[in-house]
Amino acid sequence: TRPPPPSHSTMGPVVPNPPFDSTLRDEDLEAVRSSADADGRLSGAAVEALADFQTTCRNLGCDALDEAKFCELLDGIGYSVGAGTGEVADAKTLFADMIAMVSAVAGRKVEVLDVEAMKSLYASTPYCGVDEGANTGSALIAYVQELFEEFDKDGSGGIDSTECRQLIESMLGEDDAKELLGGAFDIDAFVASMDQDGDGNISREELCAGLLKIKQERYVAPLPRDFNVALMDPAIALADRFCAVLGEWVNDHEAMRHHFLSNLQTGGYGSNAKRLIVQFLTAYHRFSTNFRGYVDAVRALVPEAEAVLMENHDEECGRYDSAMLAELRSAGIDPASVDGVPHDELFKRTIDAIGAKFGGITCDDAALAAEAIAPLIEAFETHVVNKSTASAASAVGALLFGSENVVPRMYKTFYDIIQGEDAEGALTKDDLAFFTLHMDMDQDHAAKLLGVAETLGQRRSGREEMMRAAQDVMEARIKVYENVIRLALHVEGDDKAGMGADKLYDAQSGNWKRTKPTCLSDFTGRPVVFETCKPFVQGANVLDLGCGEGYVARKLMEMGAESVVGVDVSESMVASAEANKVSSKESYVQGNCATVRRTLIESPSAMGVMPGADLETGPFGLAVGCFVFNYVSISEMRSTMEDVFRLLKPGGTFVFSVPHPFMLLQNSGDDQTFGFRTNGEDVTGSYFSLRDRAFGGTIKTTAGTGLNVKMNFKTLDDYTRMLTDLGFTISGMQEARVLPEHMRENKAFFDSVKDVPLHLVFSATKPVESSTMGSSNVLDLLPKKILWNKIATNNPVQSFVMPFPSDAREELTAVCLRCYDQGIGADDFEMNVHARVSEMQAVAEHAALVRSRLLNDVGAILVRGLDMERFGGLANLEKMTHCSKLAYYIYSSFMGQVDAGARGRLFDVKSANLDVKADNVLFSVSDTEAGWHTDGASKDRVYDVVSLLSIVKASSGGEFRIANGANALEELKLRLPKFMMYELLRPIPRDVLENGSGKGAAGIAMKLSRSEHLLAKRIKYNSYPIFVDRGERMRFRYMRFWIETAHRKVNWPISPLLKVGMDLLDEELDNSCCFNESMEPGDMIYDNNMIVAHARNAFKVADGQAPRHKVRAWLQIQKAELLANGFK
Repeated sequence: TRPPPPSHSTMGPVVPNPPFDSTLRDEDLEAVRSSADADGRLSGAAVEALADFQTTCRNLGCDALDEAKFCELLDGIGYSVGAGTGEVADAKTLFADMIAMVSAVAGRKVEVLDVEAMKSLYASTPYCGVDEGANTGSALIAYVQELFEEFDKDGSGGIDSTECRQLIESMLGEDDAKELLGGAFDIDAFVASMDQDGDGNISREELCAGLLKIKQERYVAPLPRDFNVALMDPAIALADRFCAVLGEWVNDHEAMRHHFLSNLQTGGYGSNAKRLIVQFLTAYHRFSTNFRGYVDAVRALVPEAEAVLMENHDEECGRYDSAMLAELRSAGIDPASVDGVPHDELFKRTIDAIGAKFGGITCDDAALAAEAIAPLIEAFETHVVNKSTASAASAVGALLFGSENVVPRMYKTFYDIIQGEDAEGALTKDDLAFFTLHMDMDQDHAAKLLGVAETLGQRRSGREEMMRAAQDVMEARIKVYENVIRLALHVEGDDKAGMGADKLYDAQSGNWKRTKPTCLSDFTGRPVVFETCKPFVQGANVLDLGCGEGYVARKLMEMGAESVVGVDVSESMVASAEANKVSSKESYVQGNCATVRRTLIESPSAMGVMPGADLETGPFGLAVGCFVFNYVSISEMRSTMEDVFRLLKPGGTFVFSVPHPFMLLQNSGDDQTFGFRTNGEDVTGSYFSLRDRAFGGTIKTTAGTGLNVKMNFKTLDDYTRMLTDLGFTISGMQEARVLPEHMRENKAFFDSVKDVPLHLVFSATKPVESSTMGSSNVLDLLPKKILWNKIATNNPVQSFVMPFPSDAREELTAVCLRCYDQGIGADDFEMNVHARVSEMQAVAEHAALVRSRLLNDVGAILVRGLDMERFGGLANLEKMTHCSKLAYYIYSSFMGQVDAGARGRLFDVKSANLDVKADNVLFSVSDTEAGWHTDGASKDRVYDVVSLLSIVKASSGGEFRIANGANALEELKLRLPKFMMYELLRPIPRDVLENGSGKGAAGIAMKLSRSEHLLAKRIKYNSYPIFVDRGERMRFRYMRFWIETAHRKVNWPISPLLKVGMDLLDEELDNSCCFNESMEPGDMIYDNNMIVAHARNAFKVADGQAPRHKVRAWLQIQKAELLANGFK
């Protein structure tokens, strides 16, 4: 027996009895999987569907479906003529269509539907051509690049006007091109419109950008994963809350608990501790010397902070009020020792005293100090001093949150460390007065600057600038600690240890070229990586970090990878990889692995990766990093892992190898095959204090060649904690070693390392569900299922209609009328600039209640009660339209972020009397009936909520309907065998919709983008499931019309099984329809666009009546709700 689905709402599900059991048997699944694996074209979901087909046949008492059994199947699921809203064929016709389609794809006459026939169907292009194993984005880019190669006739690397004319003729066909290119058409102007760098030609990247609508945008680093972006929205979070959370975030930053500090606190550095303290303080003194200038720069940018900043300036100069001097005296410090002494001098005096009483330690290497502190100075120069990059908000972000907010704690840490090292008590309180002053004063400065930050945080732009500045400064503090460790604790006499990976490998790239295993790790490490990758590599798009000369990438292609993108910091190694490609689906780029996501975003077409949904949710099913993390610091490893997490698909796997930390403890003689050098330094008994230290090493080839390698030391905990902190699930960790077969093959080569752990190989998985991340992409977030019961659907007014409270209506009306008088409309309005959040508290509370109900309760709300008459009414249509649109935008902003990316903040829904059957015409600009659908046909853009404001209703028709996709999903899962349900869960192509064609150069670019062959490939790329079903969460994206037009345009038949699935889906949506009436002027309806479908009847406008006018907005609300529930 099958239990009913879980209840996700108080409304509960309606549970019919299933027609028959479709439970998969393990033996069926294994038998089909082993058969399908030999073909290698079926996805895991297709294999499960195939196994369920076999189970279904067994339940029907047969081995295959003939016409009679097929009709029995359809009868068993309740499919009959007249079901649903589509044109429903009878069962015999559907069976004949299935036989014809399967025969066509199998290349033979098929009489019945058996497992082999269904396997042929699932392996056909309409199924696997858009499934997870097929890289439609890469195919799309490859097609445009092939066009470029074909029409770059002279091989100049650019398409000129003559070649562009030939390109247009080829893409549009002779007749259309002749008509287009004749007359006054200016080919040079068209080339100029595509030419982004102004060199007079269209480059490969420019052609991809123009034809594929790839926006070449400036890279903006993502906010930290643990910081909810909804805090950036003034309508969602007040400024004081934003500042409080940002203050908490910087104090919890890794820089505040860095291992440099913890090792000093625990005495881990031993005899090196005192020298490290002096060298760090000497480097930090260079920053402190500039600090007065930074304060003055902030004063110039933020005049409203003059009083508190002038006080800070005076104290930096050594001028204190009587209260401060009294506090110093009570702390045991002679005021005369600090009064009138500038802080940079006082700091220097403190450093000198510490050095002298620590045994005469000095740090006179100015270059070392300058190099160590450079990241922090650069961050302050960017956000405080440089007039082209600094702003009032960024300056306060750097000064307050990046310095005054955290420095008292940092100085207290060093104060305690120094006192711990000063066992004899030689240092006096006067010696350490610099620390005492800043532990007190900087807290006071932070408290006084907080009000200024809250003022600047009234605007979204101010919050973003403060956050970016604080983030950069805190990351710079980590780099300073790393620099001190690297420079002060370098291995004496080992120039390779301090060499960057780019220089190290550029110098020896020729020695790494190979087509078979040669060096030790090719035998002992990489094979373990390949074996770990084996379950995930087939059909996967792979990211190869630290790809070197391509050895690993070539092997992964051999193992069945769909494509490999390799990134390496060494120019010579990348050139070698390019020269030794075995497939056109290998791509290599020089770049830093710590910024690999930026590399892909800035040059996606060069890497064969389409921007948009794939890049946002992750284009790669597998990421591999063979011996890359031993060349980078811990913070760089974190940046790399964070990028890998973002670049992996949900459920994707990350496999990487590193030298085993134990290898540093091995003596590395000239006769040893693999080891690292300490050059006489005794590291016995050390472990945690070795973190981020660099050690040179050698690994040998079977020919005896020594290859230079490097270990930036990390502990086991560094790897495991970082993976889990970033959201990965660790699925495996293996110690790689010499195996018996190695000894049998070449005992002399392996003997010196036969009993040591050589390498560690980790595997980790990105969870399928990551909706708890406040900064995760909207495409990653799935809402909870919400189910309606009959009580709700039979009483729609009580269940779904909420009157607008009178106090909220008064607040909103007053603001909108005032803004109208000032000429401020929905496109201009900015929260806390044109109206304060504090003026609209009732509006904000009501919007938050609606948001919660959309995600947790009913999923659809009609808000009734905008005062359209006070906005001017039909007698003043212009004023009513202006004010109601502004009211709608403001109210929606309190609910979540209004998505302005596709068609602006608000989209006017007015009939243009266009035929939706024509290419590229939206239902919104027609008066035609629109069947059940959710909004957004693009794979690259999803919306949490679709909403509609009614300004002027139609004379007749236009009734609005809503239905629950979650109800439909649960009902269909009970009605349909899993192989039929697969039709609604597999990727299905959708038509590509744009803003419409224009004239001139832009119009031609649109026509080229919608040319037959290119449009077909764009449609194949624009594929995604109708349902994503993950336990208690789901996403529903449906419009049958765009599915049908997509199939026609790519010349694919619609599978009869998909037709049955959509017919029954439409039927279930009809069954759950609970609202079917016209919206009145002033009504605003909000639908959870991931769960609730809507539809609209055809309408008419009587002669002399104002045209029907609705306004649409799309919202992202899930992150705002996470914030409301406490996720900061």
